[in-house]
Amino acid sequence: MKYIPALGFRPLSFLFDPLLASTAREAHFKSRLIDLADLARAGSVLDLGCGTGTLACSIKTAHPHLEVTGVDGDENILARAETKASSQSLDARFDKALASQ
Repeated sequence: MKYIPALGFRPLSFLFDPLLASTAREAHFKSRLIDLADLARAGSVLDLGCGTGTLACSIKTAHPHLEVTGVDGDENILARAETKASSQSLDARFDKALASQ
């Protein structure tokens, strides 16, 4: 199976966050998702297909006690996720993996 990067082409990866934020009400959607997940008593969370780590970082911000791991198949996008977490001083882990592996 051939891996297809975010937005279909690696050179477009830098557009992923702004495009999603402007077209999908991302902040509202992900905030609501975190609330509905009721993570207060969880010990860890896996964000499968984490992309640039927006959800993983939001989870870690809302629940600092959780061990948060994001996985994605695109190392360029994972680098963005790591930078995002680091810039917010969040201790989240990001690993390269696919759901099918």
